[in-house]
Amino acid sequence: MWVEAEIKSHSNDVELIIDCAYGLGAIGVIVKTPFLTDGLDLGTYTESHTDLHLVVATFEAPFVRSARALFRRRLDRLALHTSLPRIRYEYVKDRDFANEWRIFFSVQRFGKLKLRPSWINEEVLPGEIEMILDPGFAFGSGLHTTTQLCLELLEHNISNQIEAWNVIDVGTGSGILSIASALLGADRIRAYDIDCDSIEIAKANARLNHVSDLITYEVFDFSKKIVKKLFDMPDRADLIVANISQTALVSMMHNFSFSSKLGGQLIMSGFGPASVTDIVAAGTDAGFQLATNLNRDEWSALTMTRKF
Repeated sequence: MWVEAEIKSHSNDVELIIDCAYGLGAIGVIVKTPFLTDGLDLGTYTESHTDLHLVVATFEAPFVRSARALFRRRLDRLALHTSLPRIRYEYVKDRDFANEWRIFFSVQRFGKLKLRPSWINEEVLPGEIEMILDPGFAFGSGLHTTTQLCLELLEHNISNQIEAWNVIDVGTGSGILSIASALLGADRIRAYDIDCDSIEIAKANARLNHVSDLITYEVFDFSKKIVKKLFDMPDRADLIVANISQTALVSMMHNFSFSSKLGGQLIMSGFGPASVTDIVAAGTDAGFQLATNLNRDEWSALTMTRKF
């Protein structure tokens, strides 16, 4: 027996919702896209950008009330374009979902990084760095644009370094950015999240990619008022990466500064172009200077350098 969760959402929020569902153990997700027909030609279809998409995530039964409440809390934390209505749940009879969903997954490449589902056998090409991902291990069927942008900026900042770097991943979630940092050559990674369940998922993903010895995990809220913990860090970070909401980033900016070295890099995403000015202003006030601004598919990512 399985449980299907039906979530109606804006088209720009679909990938974030998919990744969130896989992070909670969904064994498959499909998206039902609204289409418009040409009144004169019923064979002509165009995607509707005003009607809501329907995301259907399948979980193993019973998916009890506490699991459903956790799913809702995680969805509400996402930087979504529109708030989500009530989630509809429905029990469905047994099917071989575990194998049926595999047809929706494929190898993905982002610069040197190659992300491969474990059941697909494909040779690693010269110069490629392989990361293994599976549905149910929180990575999702397709990486959100903000994650792609962060991966590109991580590769640019880490892979060409001569000296070993230490990295802080704030809001680690599934751990994909921590794992990517390790695979790209970071010597030490500290991963933080406010959700203990996310930490356990990130640990499982690190084990899958054989980088557990490089990453330490902790439940910690970087948005709290500057705490003694940040001053007691034995070494400050060469690079901090945070793929979270604008509100969270602004609230954490001074803590980012206290936990990074002079000249250290801060990679941020999880917001659109309209938010860039406010985030850069908050970063500048905390001692950072803008270095890179990438924009793609209505999403943005920044690299800032700590100057003081």
